[in-house]
Amino acid sequence: MPATAVFLSLASPTVNLLFGHGQGSEDADWVGWALMAFAVGLIPFTVQFVCLRTFYAMEDTRTPFLLQIGIAAVNAGGAILFVWWVDDPTLIATALALSYSLAYFVGVFVSWQLLRRKLPTIDGGAIGMHIVRLGLGAVPGAVAAFFFARFVDDWLDGSFWGQLLSLAVGGVLILACTLGIGKLLKIREMGSLSQLLRRGRGRDKAPVEAVVADDDPPTTIRPRPALPGEFHEEMSVPRAAAVVDAVDEEDEVDDEPPAPLSPESPEPMLAGLFRDEHDDPPTRIEAAAPDEDDWEDSVTEIVPTVSTFGEPNMVLGVRYQLGSCLVARSDYETWLAHDQVLSRDVIIHAMRVGDPDGDALLNAARRGAAATDSRFLRVLDVDRLDDDGPIGVYVVCEYAQGTTLSELLTRGPLNDQDGAFIAREVAEALAPMHAQGIFHERLDPDHLLITPAGGVRIMAFGVASALLGSDVERPWSRREADDVIALGAILRATQSGEWDPGDDPG
Repeated sequence: MPATAVFLSLASPTVNLLFGHGQGSEDADWVGWALMAFAVGLIPFTVQFVCLRTFYAMEDTRTPFLLQIGIAAVNAGGAILFVWWVDDPTLIATALALSYSLAYFVGVFVSWQLLRRKLPTIDGGAIGMHIVRLGLGAVPGAVAAFFFARFVDDWLDGSFWGQLLSLAVGGVLILACTLGIGKLLKIREMGSLSQLLRRGRGRDKAPVEAVVADDDPPTTIRPRPALPGEFHEEMSVPRAAAVVDAVDEEDEVDDEPPAPLSPESPEPMLAGLFRDEHDDPPTRIEAAAPDEDDWEDSVTEIVPTVSTFGEPNMVLGVRYQLGSCLVARSDYETWLAHDQVLSRDVIIHAMRVGDPDGDALLNAARRGAAATDSRFLRVLDVDRLDDDGPIGVYVVCEYAQGTTLSELLTRGPLNDQDGAFIAREVAEALAPMHAQGIFHERLDPDHLLITPAGGVRIMAFGVASALLGSDVERPWSRREADDVIALGAILRATQSGEWDPGDDPG
């Protein structure tokens, strides 16, 4: 939309600056008319491109091919019609450009109808309103730029410097109006652009002190032995709803097991389910399961029943789009998010802006990033925002589907082989980290994920203690002892089916 506004309002100074000199300078104005005719079709061309990419994402190449044939046919027919209609050699280029724009108006209409047959839930109204909001931001600047260019052209009699001044001031007017009105209308891209500009200016800031660690720590990837007995069968049956509950010791817990879902349906990872007796009052976030008939096209959505400082669809670092809030506390939140660059789901732990533990979280994430073993859900990114938003420091971690060990224990104890397998996997993953002086310090069943294939994944390594405000300097021997004692308590819990809150590390 801003580009369309620039081409429509500043076409004359643009073409006169480029082509208004030497031989053929008298034809520059006709080039400007052609540029404006192309600008009319810029928006439908962009939407059509997005539609085609959607078809390709669904591995449908036949429909885009047929659509392009139709667009080419409309373009050819329109070109003949418009050239015959204008009947003026000086306007032939404009007529051809207008035909091209018309073809994409027709093409995007047909593409959208075909796309809705494949994706009935696609919201055309939201896209339309987004374009309208962008237009409300760009149009006032375009009008101001147009009249300013007319004034300068009359004042300086179409000189080179006058054209240059019109382009410079007109571009600034359109950009300023688009950014200003866009932020008032809460257009997400405006916030992302502001984040990008601020990050560019902040590159020279002194970085937070990093922890020296081995640049190439050993990575151990082992095939998982088959898990016998009921353990593997239980893991393959997901639960109907995810309930994240921070519980104090005095709270009553409903032990009634949830209703089972379809075995084919995946269960979202309940990442970062931290418990601590000094935590804030209980926060409960629930997600209801979709209807059985909608499993194939549904995505589990966790709707927060409490206010959060993060917001769904908020984009962090011009890359990570927040989806569903999994854990909400007064000072930090855990979100299921989407990496828009690599098209994958991730987990984001975010701290409120101004939190004094922000630096501790940054350093903890850098320590945790040294864990590259496949049995860790790795730290992928960390950043501090300075865009006056509600989020200060955030950490991006790997996402995986599965069931936490604490959930498995609610169904009863595991057999000896399964318990030993879990303890062995955790011990083998932690040993190289302990050798580097890096520890989990919050190891408990809530931080162990069992994947549908039976693999063991350690969550929030190095990050959990900082999120809970317990990342304080202690001797290495004490930190290592906490992890070892917690591992023994986990092994005991797999055999008893109960986790003693007194075994919580930290």
